[in-house]
Amino acid sequence: MKALYIFTLITLVFGVDVRKEDNFLGKNYVFFESPWLNYTDAIDKCKTITPQHTLAKIPSITVKLWLETSFADIGLRNKNYFIGCDELDNYGYFEWQDGTTCAPNQNITYTDWAFNEPDNDDQSCVQARAAKLGSWADVYCWDPASFLCSGPPTHRPTKSPTLRPTRAPTPPPSPIVGTHAPTFSPTKNPTDSPTNSPTTPSPTLSPTNSPTTAAPSESPTNSPTTPAPTNAPTETPSRAPIIGTHAPSLTPTKKPTDSPSQTPTHSPTKKPTDSPTKTPTTKPTDSPTNSPTKKPTISPTTKPTEAPTDLVDPYTEQPPDIDTEAPTTDFGIQSTPTSAPTSEKTSMTEATKSVIIFVSSIFAAAILMMLSYILIFSF
Repeated sequence: MKALYIFTLITLVFGVDVRKEDNFLGKNYVFFESPWLNYTDAIDKCKTITPQHTLAKIPSITVKLWLETSFADIGLRNKNYFIGCDELDNYGYFEWQDGTTCAPNQNITYTDWAFNEPDNDDQSCVQARAAKLGSWADVYCWDPASFLCSGPPTHRPTKSPTLRPTRAPTPPPSPIVGTHAPTFSPTKNPTDSPTNSPTTPSPTLSPTNSPTTAAPSESPTNSPTTPAPTNAPTETPSRAPIIGTHAPSLTPTKKPTDSPSQTPTHSPTKKPTDSPTKTPTTKPTDSPTNSPTKKPTISPTTKPTEAPTDLVDPYTEQPPDIDTEAPTTDFGIQSTPTSAPTSEKTSMTEATKSVIIFVSSIFAAAILMMLSYILIFSF
């Protein structure tokens, strides 16, 4: 690997020429990839092409872009190469080989200096640097590198010479029928001076006295040129019918059907059920409600019933103690005693008694169940 590196380096510095050339805008550009030479040796190498060739001047962005495209196959964009800009003749003032300025910050058409370039007083030559995308930077003149030459355009030689020349010269071309050899002198000599008078006759001094068209009438016509309109419409249309139309048919194209397209069903889609639902939708409650659906009236009736009920206490089955004295009001005035309880009060008492019995039985059953659970889980 080391030997290959040394061989490549020797080839670049001392080897054969590796170059490519092309013409653009009246200039011949030659890029030497190798050998690598210092600045002055590169100028001498350019003059071996023609005495007018020297290190190249890049006058515009158009030339730069063309160089990067035309020499892309040889890798010009990825290489550092000398161009013909230096300050050797006038230190501190960069100029091209033809004497025009290439210094930065000058009122000139085009420069392509990289940022902060030139940056060293000891570096008097200029290279297009690959790391700066082809922009310019000042470098030491003795460092060898590739270089770009330019000069007058040259004709490209043939790719390969003829191995065997022809013995006899080619015959003269056959004359083309209908053509004539060019004359050495023009067929007519030009006049020494232009014609003084025009070829056309002189114009008339005055226009025609009378116009060619008839004079207009002094008054317009009293009646129109078209005939008077008719009072009735025309019997025939003004335009013939369009070819291809047909007169309307006297009968419709299709007859209506005698019967409907579909016959109705003879029976309904669903049959009624034979019997009603046997079971009700809701079930009755297992036990009656504990509270009545309606609240009793706030005050009892003011009028007693016609016949008093039996004065018997339903709990003791004994007649209640009847106070013979009439009750008094809060102000000490005796009030008229009411008659005996009504039958409505008796029915309410019986309902209350049945409710008490029912609740007592439920409470007793609950106590018995609790005692049985206690006995079971205690053992």
